[in-house]
Amino acid sequence: MDSRKKKRFQKSLNVCTALPAAGRCYVGHFDGFRVTVDDGSELNRCGGFGKANLSRNFPNYRDGILRERQFSGRKLALGCEQKPQKVLVVPDSDAEDADYLSEVKCRYELDRSGFREVVCLGLEESYFLAKDLGCLKVYEDGSELDAAGMWTKFRETDVDFAQNYAVYKYYRSRNWVVKAGSKFGGDFVLYQEGPETHHAAFVVIIDVLDEKFERAHHLCRRSMSMKDLLGLNRLCETAAKELLICQLIWPSSIEELRDDNVDSLTVREVLMKRWVPVSND
Repeated sequence: MDSRKKKRFQKSLNVCTALPAAGRCYVGHFDGFRVTVDDGSELNRCGGFGKANLSRNFPNYRDGILRERQFSGRKLALGCEQKPQKVLVVPDSDAEDADYLSEVKCRYELDRSGFREVVCLGLEESYFLAKDLGCLKVYEDGSELDAAGMWTKFRETDVDFAQNYAVYKYYRSRNWVVKAGSKFGGDFVLYQEGPETHHAAFVVIIDVLDEKFERAHHLCRRSMSMKDLLGLNRLCETAAKELLICQLIWPSSIEELRDDNVDSLTVREVLMKRWVPVSND
């Protein structure tokens, strides 16, 4: 599998694929759409969980230091009644080597936005961290949600949550870093180590089959016509990724997918490729 390392790798990020430290429990807050963690840098660094709300991906907790692009965005919130904070604004660059830091030209500004850097977790990530790894407690309006409460709330928020979680757990258990794939027209994208070091190798779309391996149309979320698949596959090729169809085999004994029967699903994977005839001329 070609994971295509990125050309610019920020060694200072100290990226690793290990899971968060054993024994530590994080606190997240469900806002009706996602779960936010105030101090979630280790979740992002160890396992690639979540996405920063202010930085482009990796959370930047260096208080008082902002990129030019970050400060420009914060100036849009000048109407907020917040105590101004003196910040150091540095030019836009992803380089953090010695040459850049020694030659950088920066300036001081006042930041009145009151913005805080937090890590935003998707619903599948949150449930996986809370239920399967036991390292996250989720609260809503000051009350802690247990596993059953999270399952109910998350399904109310996203009708496809149960299927998404089944697929998320399947690939996470196989050491893939799983991220949302809507940017590329899919349900998920799979990274070998994480967005900081590699481009995604696969775009995953979810389909549901019955025990006879026929499409369960009432459970499916998208068209799987050849025209649509060819268009999506072409998009994936343009982005140098492969299209992976994750087929959930749904037993007839299951009427509603719940946490206690989600492991009854089996998965079949179909890798889609466009056949290009080789000229013999």
